[in-house]
Amino acid sequence: MSQQLESLVNRLESAISRLEKIKLTEGDSTSSSSSSSSNEAPSVSAYKEYVATHVQPLVDICNQIGGECVNGGKFISDAFAEMLKVITLASIAKKPSDDEFGKILTPLGKVLSAAGDYRFKNNKSEFYNHLYSIEEGLKCLVWPTTPAPVSHVKEMVNAAQFYNNKILMAYKNTDKAELHRSFVNQFKTAIEELAVYVKEYHMSGLAWNAKASQVASAALLESGSSEASSSSSVPSSGGAGVPPPPSKMVNVSQDFVNSLKSSSDSSSGSSGSAGALFAEIASRKDNASVGLKHVTKDMKTKYQTDKPPAVVPGTTSKPTTTTSTAGNAQKKRGTPKFERDSSGKKWQVEWQSGAHDLKITDTAIGQSVYIYQCNDTMVEITGKVNNIVLDKCTKTCIVLDSVVSGIELVNCQSCQVQVRGAAPTLSIDKTDGAIVYLSKESIHCRIVTAKSSEMNIVVPDLDSKDDDIIEIPLPEQFVNTYDPKTKKFHTELMKHE
Repeated sequence: MSQQLESLVNRLESAISRLEKIKLTEGDSTSSSSSSSSNEAPSVSAYKEYVATHVQPLVDICNQIGGECVNGGKFISDAFAEMLKVITLASIAKKPSDDEFGKILTPLGKVLSAAGDYRFKNNKSEFYNHLYSIEEGLKCLVWPTTPAPVSHVKEMVNAAQFYNNKILMAYKNTDKAELHRSFVNQFKTAIEELAVYVKEYHMSGLAWNAKASQVASAALLESGSSEASSSSSVPSSGGAGVPPPPSKMVNVSQDFVNSLKSSSDSSSGSSGSAGALFAEIASRKDNASVGLKHVTKDMKTKYQTDKPPAVVPGTTSKPTTTTSTAGNAQKKRGTPKFERDSSGKKWQVEWQSGAHDLKITDTAIGQSVYIYQCNDTMVEITGKVNNIVLDKCTKTCIVLDSVVSGIELVNCQSCQVQVRGAAPTLSIDKTDGAIVYLSKESIHCRIVTAKSSEMNIVVPDLDSKDDDIIEIPLPEQFVNTYDPKTKKFHTELMKHE
């Protein structure tokens, strides 16, 4: 009995010792994790929480949409991950020089550049507006390089809103409208919440650790710079840009060379024959005219009345002058211009083609903007100006804040205008294809149209809680009937029943 009791006690002691070891191990791991989290800077912890709460849901929505949006979501994930590295490094190192800081931001710049290349490569994609919205929205991450980080992040909401409106319009009456609306709303929320984070932790710029030792900071910055120089954090699916066009090589055929030789030989032979003829004439001296026939008066054409004229009237046509087809097909284009005139009161944007990043920022109320003969161009105008004119433009988009007088579209084709703030009047004249996005401040804009077609006005739905929009076409056809009593024509809209 005593032996059984002793063995039982030994077993209990061994079990207790094992439990104590497990408890000590758990305590050590808990203390180490808590110490590591306590050592993490508040700016880093807050950024991680922000990414998990607002960015990761956006990436999940991109994966649900599918197609090219999957790679778009990867660009979003990679870009915010690179920003986490920058914020983490800033929390443990002193502020570096501009050159060192540029090297640290290199991986982030590669991701943003790859997003732009991928959008350009897939410009025929169904999700082209999504990719453009992602490209514009990700520019909010360059806030560490701007003097006013919070304002810069907030501006990117408006930069992406132009393409977000297109997304809402394209999928408004489809079964996937809710999914694409969630993409727009989540992207907008992510950028707005980033502005809140930056305002709290990096109000005047990226916050570096002023208490870090100089030696440790130098080592950290050196490792960060070397990692940036060797990093190529570009998704393989989107890194491929547009290859340069092959060099044109002129292939001269041997037949062409032989024809040149033969023409040269014939010309030299003819010149030799002419030389021999003149040499023979010179040798005759005074007898040079001997043997030549004499033309009498009756042999001259002007004195011949019994013969028909050499040219019968009406049987031949005037020779047609041929012009160069290439010269007629290619219109003469002026010199591209993007500048403010000498008076400082007028911005001139002329003859631009394929330019999508033109921005007019240094504006004043007394200035006007004149956009002329632009094709496939986008112009962003920040601040308030007096008036804006689009003249003879094709596939041109303008995004503006506010105007004092109004906006004019004259002789344009397939142009778009987005108003973020206020615009009292809008004039559309001799224009085929115009889409105008109005904000809540400009919803009461007075619109005047003449000799124009395919005009659509997009306004926000004030009764909707999801920032829905309404697209309204402007009338083009009218019915005019004469009233003998009033001796006037009565005009009403054409109704298609």
